Amino acid sequence: MGLELRRNKNKALRSKWWYGRYDINGKRHCVNLGIQVQGNPPKSLRKTGDMDFECSRSLAQAKLDGLIREARSQKVAEKHLEELYELKAGSSIEQIPLADIESCWLNLPSRKRRTELWEKNQCTTLRKFRKLIQARHPQVKYVSQITPRMAQEWLRHLDELGYAAATYNDKLHLLKGFFDRIGHDAGVGRNPFAGCPTKLKTTVHHQPFTLDELNRILKHADGVMRSIFIVGM
Repeated sequence: MGLELRRNKNKALRSKWWYGRYDINGKRHCVNLGIQVQGNPPKSLRKTGDMDFECSRSLAQAKLDGLIREARSQKVAEKHLEELYELKAGSSIEQIPLADIESCWLNLPSRKRRTELWEKNQCTTLRKFRKLIQARHPQVKYVSQITPRMAQEWLRHLDELGYAAATYNDKLHLLKGFFDRIGHDAGVGRNPFAGCPTKLKTTVHHQPFTLDELNRILKHADGVMRSIFIVGM
């Protein structure tokens, strides 16, 4: 367990990134730490490299230690929540794999009939959310492992894509509603989107033309355009 470098058979670096390996819940995880290898790497990580390399190694180790702490604390929290739920409800929690988020949403009951196009659009949003989490947090395997920090990352991603307020709010309502509905039965202790505010929509108020403006428009309108404008008035 620990830091890794990806090398070719000739020992040259195959990837410019540091990788980390660790075990959680009996499963081995290997993740790209997002820290770039700097300087001149030694032939073996048991040896010391130059200053730039060792600085990047320290950053990568700190990132790996943080991931392990987060994964272990999440494991403990899930265990306590499951025990509490079993005591109260007499049944165990059913963990929902992150990979199944779209199908899980499709199986939720709905008050109104869903159109095929609407379902397709909602599933597209859920799929993009899932892929972002899988890319940035490969250690997350279940929906219950989504944290408020990850939810904020998704919302910042929407901001970066430049969505209008209405579209942004629709996507936020979808994810927030999904986590509300699956609730404790899926091991979600707290909705990660709880407290996330919607965006204010910009309303454009159109002012009518003044009498002077109408006269000037008519003065320059000829033929068909003049007739159309008069009918519109």
